[in-house]
Amino acid sequence: MDNKDLYTKIENYLSGNLSEVERFAFEDEIQADTNLQAEVTNHKIANRLLYENKLLKVKELSSNIHETSVKRLQKRDFLIKTIAIASLFLATLVMVYKWYNSNKTALQPQSVSIEKHSAKEGTPFVAPNASQKGKKIVKKQLLHSKLPAIIDKVQEQKPLTVDPIVQKSTPIISQIEKVSKVDQVQPKVVEKTKENKGSCEDVDLQFSTNTYSTCAGASEGLVTISPIEGGQKPYTFSIVDKDGNKTTLMNNLPKGAYTLLVEDANKCFKRLSINITENNCAVHYVIQLSSSKYFVQAASEQVGLFTVRDKANQIYYTATIPAYNDYLWEGKDFNGLAKEGVYLYTIEYKDKILNGTITIIE
Repeated sequence: MDNKDLYTKIENYLSGNLSEVERFAFEDEIQADTNLQAEVTNHKIANRLLYENKLLKVKELSSNIHETSVKRLQKRDFLIKTIAIASLFLATLVMVYKWYNSNKTALQPQSVSIEKHSAKEGTPFVAPNASQKGKKIVKKQLLHSKLPAIIDKVQEQKPLTVDPIVQKSTPIISQIEKVSKVDQVQPKVVEKTKENKGSCEDVDLQFSTNTYSTCAGASEGLVTISPIEGGQKPYTFSIVDKDGNKTTLMNNLPKGAYTLLVEDANKCFKRLSINITENNCAVHYVIQLSSSKYFVQAASEQVGLFTVRDKANQIYYTATIPAYNDYLWEGKDFNGLAKEGVYLYTIEYKDKILNGTITIIE
């Protein structure tokens, strides 16, 4: 049988496309040929890796589609808000314009007419005679002659006012200087307000996560994080388990509840609760009697029932697996004899069932 035919036959055997007769015949060949056993095992491993790789690609594609949808929704919301604000602004301008036109007449200045009246109401106005005019001219000339001296005397005196803070007389010039100093301090207060806006209260770290389950009894859980938006690069990641143990590793996680902590360069952070679940994965073992390579099941918190069946579905061996202890089986039946062949096994726990195959070879 050439390599191509052997490859096709192994794939048909693993996918269940062989007839019952062909399958039993091929299994006998596997038992008799150690190289063929190794080849079948390699095919199983390769198929599992291909399946897991396809699953990761599908999940990555789903994550990219979700991220694109979220960005489109954010752009649509921003456009709607912008249109709403512009409409409100235009409506305000229209209302102000209408109000201005309705009150335009009331806002125009009114003309005031000034009439000359005599000292007593009802008495007709009498023009002053020439002697009265002469007296007024003399008084005006005297006032103009004394005006410079009066101005110099007023300038020598400093006007005083009362400072409400210190309760004492203070020149007006000093008060003007105080006002100018207060005006110079105002911009510093505004600068402090701008610095406060950079606190973590205004930082929103946006990201999404994917969790991948682990096989029962193993530590194969994985957490992936999408590109982060918000905050300041670089970012750091850590995971804390229920007992408070902290690690920066995002893989090889056992089943359990965790807290994911994402932190930016300014120590602004965001917490997220995640959960690693456990799946019952089929596991394939090979027991080689000549090299003392046996079946080993890792310890569990529960008691399990271990059952092995042959190709005819007859029970080959069964035993109880105690809790909190690793279990080892040498491949022997109830009579203490080991028979070469391929067997199916199950381990039944209270809340899960593990299954797989065991191949016994010499």
